[in-house]
Amino acid sequence: MSGFQRAQTIRDAISGRRSIRQYSSDDVSPDTVRRLIGMAVMAPSAHNRQPWRFVVVRDADIKLRLADAMGVRLKNDRTRDGDDPAAIQRDVARSHLRISEAPVLLAVCLTMEDMDRYPDERRNRAEFLMAVQSTAVAVENLMVAEARHRVMGDVTHIDELLLARSEQD
Repeated sequence: MSGFQRAQTIRDAISGRRSIRQYSSDDVSPDTVRRLIGMAVMAPSAHNRQPWRFVVVRDADIKLRLADAMGVRLKNDRTRDGDDPAAIQRDVARSHLRISEAPVLLAVCLTMEDMDRYPDERRNRAEFLMAVQSTAVAVENLMVAEARHRVMGDVTHIDELLLARSEQD
């Protein structure tokens, strides 16, 4: 394959990527999930520390608990913003359905475990930013790879406090 053909293939993959808002109930094979994660981890990362972790969630109860916890967070945040209560409820219901009904969730987590630590806050913030950027590139690889499979939908933010609370419930 020539350089031009490779560039064209990459361009087609990037431009063909779409977010899916309604999921099929069709299962996503473990092999497909492994291949997608394999493409994600090919992303470059700061210091080659690969600050990402992937959690595959198929269990309906876990998906439901996560959807509930995220719904509470969304409702509280939007209420503090002064948004219309009816609009908030619609968004919470839509989000809950997407999470709880998806055949599989792939949570991409960021860890600072292997990143450098410094005595000053400025460099620690920079290190965190590099970890965020590295993880975002892995997610982009994942999204471009999945364009062929059409199995992935939303990208959302799940913070560590929300995950911890969901695990404790």
